[in-house]
Amino acid sequence: MRSSLYFVPAFILFSITFSTTVFAQNLPHRRIALPDAIREVSGMARTPEGNIWLVNDSRNPPELFLVNPANGQLLETKRLPVPNRDWEDITLDAAGYLYIGDFGNNKNARRDLCIFRFHPQTGALDSIRFQYPDQTAFPPANQKDWNFNCEAMVFYQDSLHLFSKNVFKGTVSQNTMSCRQNPEIMLPSYATACS
Repeated sequence: MRSSLYFVPAFILFSITFSTTVFAQNLPHRRIALPDAIREVSGMARTPEGNIWLVNDSRNPPELFLVNPANGQLLETKRLPVPNRDWEDITLDAAGYLYIGDFGNNKNARRDLCIFRFHPQTGALDSIRFQYPDQTAFPPANQKDWNFNCEAMVFYQDSLHLFSKNVFKGTVSQNTMSCRQNPEIMLPSYATACS
């Protein structure tokens, strides 16, 4: 009886692993070459038409690239009249606005965190300046308190959801900001441990 108790979990684990591996091998493998200008992609957002807006990370020109993911064709390039200090991610809302997160903050010392809001069809451009209300030192003295390095962002239900990592504690913090107004301060909502 005891050996059958060990056999059942092992069999289930083997079945799940084997079926997942077989399924993954049946997925089509596609690799496309991107234009040279797109050399350090740090964020992407899919349009309703299926194309993808891409942004490069810091030390690159402040450009947005619209790419056809089926063939890698560069459909459009938009150069913005704003700096790319440390662009980390991009997201899109239902009205067609792109939100470009200039909030990379590896050393937790930046005081100029910003999200640019840009409409590719109209050219409308504005910015949302923000700070973390619980950051009082730039950087905090203890690296375990370095919770202010945003790496990802999504738009969901009229709000931007920002995700910051703390590599010294192994945690991710989620912060939410309403897009119904131009916020001055972002309020933290919760932190979870990475697994």
